[in-house]
This record gives sequence, structure tokens and C-alpha cells, in this order.
Amino acid sequence: MSEYNYFHFLEEYKYISLTTYRRNGKAIATPVFFIENKGKLYLTTNQSSGKTKRLRIKNNNKVEIASCTLRGELLGESVEAVARIMSDGEGEEERKLFKQRYGIKERIFSFVWWIRHRIQRQKYILIEITPPSSS
Repeated sequence: MSEYNYFHFLEEYKYISLTTYRRNGKAIATPVFFIENKGKLYLTTNQSSGKTKRLRIKNNNKVEIASCTLRGELLGESVEAVARIMSDGEGEEERKLFKQRYGIKERIFSFVWWIRHRIQRQKYILIEITPPSSS
């Protein structure tokens, strides 16, 4: 018997709106590429992005996700989830899945990230999203 997938409603979509919260509680939504693997969602972002900074705030790992367009227009209801910034050694399988799912788009973004890293010494990281009860 297969395990229930909390994120099953996102299977047909390429983008999610990730809502993170500032210290003052203000919600900030950002459209992002994502992949699903083994009942969890993964996304990539710059280590100094706003969403990363908001997730680093103590006890601020609660997020909301919803299907959306590339421009962030919501296509469905949002659900609560928990986010975790993954360490450098994690996520090889997920990085490969990004390449498979997004093809040329992923290669273009990887090239842009590579340039930013070379010029600004920034790197991209993986964020893992799990259902609320998995925290």
C-alpha cells in the first residue's frame, strides 16, 4: 500500500508560491521552481535571498505553499508546511531531479547561479518542504 502524499495536488504544476514570514509576521509570497521526491518538496534559491533569510529566523520554519503561475498568480488554495534549509552535503538526488524536470530552464538558471557565484561569491542552496506533522 502506498503512503499518502500530502503534496499530491501539486503533481501537474511546475511552480509553487512559497509564503515565508518576516519577524513582524508579514507574509511574503514568492513563485519558485520545485520538485517532489518521496513525499517532500524541494526548491533551490540563493543563500542570501529574502526567503532564505526569513527561514533562518529562529522558530520561523512554517510556510504556506500553493500552485501558481511563473508570475505568482495563485491557481489553488494554499496549505501549511514546514521548511528546512539543507546542508551542503545533502540533495544530490534532488539536484538531478531538477535537471530532469526543468531541462533547459534549469540549465539556464544554473548558469546564471554559476556566474553569480563567480562574481559575488554567492551559492545556491536547497530547501526541503515537508508536511506540518513531519517537523
